Amino acid sequence: MSLRSLMSMPRMLRHGSAVGADLPPDEAVTVDAVTDPALCDALTAAALGDAAPARELLAETRLGAQWERRSSCVSALATSALRHPGWLENWLDASPDDPDATLLTAGLRVQRAWEVRTGEDAGEISDEQFRVFFSLLEEAVPVLSAATELNPTDPVPWEIALTHARGIQSPRDVFESYWSEAVARAPHHFGCHASALQYLCEKWYGSHTEMFDFAERAADRALPGSLLNALPLLAAIEYEVVSPDPPETGPITRGRLASAVARALELSSWYEPGDPEAAEFRNHLALMLIFDQRWEDALEMFRAIGVHAREFPWAYLGESRKEFLEFRLGVRMQVASSTPFFGRPPQPTPPPEPEQVVTDSDGVHRSLAIVAAAPDRVAEAALMCGVSLRIAPAPWGAGQGSPGTPERGTGEGQPAGQPGGQPGTPGTAGTPGTGPGPAAFWSDSEPPGPGPLLWGAGPGIPGTGPAAWKAGGPPLPASPSPSPGARLSYVEVAPDLFPNRRTGAATGEELLTTAVVGFTTGEPWPALVLHHTAGRHGFALFGEGTVLASHQWDPAAPVLDHPQAAAVARALASAFPPAGPRPLITLLRGGDDPARRQRQLLAALGLPPLPDGFGERDDILKDAPGAQLVLRRGVLKGIRDSMRRRRP
Repeated sequence: MSLRSLMSMPRMLRHGSAVGADLPPDEAVTVDAVTDPALCDALTAAALGDAAPARELLAETRLGAQWERRSSCVSALATSALRHPGWLENWLDASPDDPDATLLTAGLRVQRAWEVRTGEDAGEISDEQFRVFFSLLEEAVPVLSAATELNPTDPVPWEIALTHARGIQSPRDVFESYWSEAVARAPHHFGCHASALQYLCEKWYGSHTEMFDFAERAADRALPGSLLNALPLLAAIEYEVVSPDPPETGPITRGRLASAVARALELSSWYEPGDPEAAEFRNHLALMLIFDQRWEDALEMFRAIGVHAREFPWAYLGESRKEFLEFRLGVRMQVASSTPFFGRPPQPTPPPEPEQVVTDSDGVHRSLAIVAAAPDRVAEAALMCGVSLRIAPAPWGAGQGSPGTPERGTGEGQPAGQPGGQPGTPGTAGTPGTGPGPAAFWSDSEPPGPGPLLWGAGPGIPGTGPAAWKAGGPPLPASPSPSPGARLSYVEVAPDLFPNRRTGAATGEELLTTAVVGFTTGEPWPALVLHHTAGRHGFALFGEGTVLASHQWDPAAPVLDHPQAAAVARALASAFPPAGPRPLITLLRGGDDPARRQRQLLAALGLPPLPDGFGERDDILKDAPGAQLVLRRGVLKGIRDSMRRRRP
């Protein structure tokens, strides 16, 4: 440990818990969460095989010329069609000349190709992957051409065409023709500009200088508050993070990078804190501020981001949500270590004082997870989560059924035995690169990016290629749906006898969230984490290592509006199929008596009740029949123990 780090440690320990205490808790942070209620409805219905809401939504964006919204909806729905095949093919079979179904199919075809290609370096991609990648891009040509013809005023097909051109190595004159078509229809369309920026970067067909020139020209012509002002920031991330270490004497000066950050900070001031539309560039801006070691500004940016993490730029460094949370924690510690020992850390603008709520709680935040899997299965999956847990069978002392029991249905859920779908999320699939973790905070040097990306070659451009396109194509296998099983488990964080630096500094809430993310990743079961503190009760629904939905009942907060409540209710009903969304919506839309609403939610979902003492004391599972303790292990020991448990 350096002398500088040793001297800053007391300040960090003194101020660490206070700095950033107003930030949303870790379990509330989501990656690429859907905030458009109509899109959320369409994604949920599509996962169940119903194309009608998607058809209505895309028609609305087309007739209303809502091109930015249309672009994000097409991306999200194409991802849903990739994961849940059938509904789009059926829609297109019934309406082969529908401009929306054709556009969505074009987006699906291109996404399917990139799914095969992945985001790995070219040296990591097999010859067979490249062959399939280019073949799928060739197959996308006719349907992409059809999409441009069926709705001639739409810029979104040309945005997809620009992405297609990048993958299939179209020459510069073809790219220029696509670009001209795109801006002729929507001169300030952010999606088209972002796709063109990628084509012009050095790892593809341009250079650092050409990329920055393009981004700065577009930003100079943009109106104040336009997302095009964020293009130089995207170029800066490409230069600093994705490309090889740029030399200090390289073509891009530090002044141009600083100007990109300043322009993005100005753009951020046009948006309210927590605005999901600003979340994409704010996530990029937070990372650039970290690279510049502007810790207080980075902390303010995390406050502005709120719960809306995005896949990129964090996926360049590792798993998106994990990197976002760890970098956010690192910024908090840096601000704490730079605060004088007897000083006061920088404070955000205080919110209005909430109404005082009388509660029988001691004010300590407590959490408990209910997992739709038997304790032994949860214990095995939790061996490598890095948190000490206590796991007990549920229900104990109650004759409740378990998810999947048809007699507990409300008549509004899915039939018995039908697997529930999960709400889709926008974004395209990709594989994170390698790069620095938050440990880079502690060095004076800037962290390096993941290295250059080298891409294979392949023929074909839209307008040429195979014979006339027709609807359909080989469907992809459906993603596995949660299968709760016949037993459930209670899970809580157990006291750690030998805490390390991470477990010692984290709260029980943070540790349980970390554990749930770990033991639901790669597993078919959902987990519901219940929270209680000072008159507030809430929950977060997890599946496949991500937060699918969350809510908090707070008497002092505004009532949740109906579209938001409906989206959360549908996610819950999908995870626990016997439940119907309608009664859940009623429970969610109210803040009176939060404890009662939390109990009624569990009953509506067919889940066991909360154990006695929840919210009043710790270790409520300590004396539960059949409870077992899973002690924190290191990664290697967790792997060995997991392999040992699986031996016959």
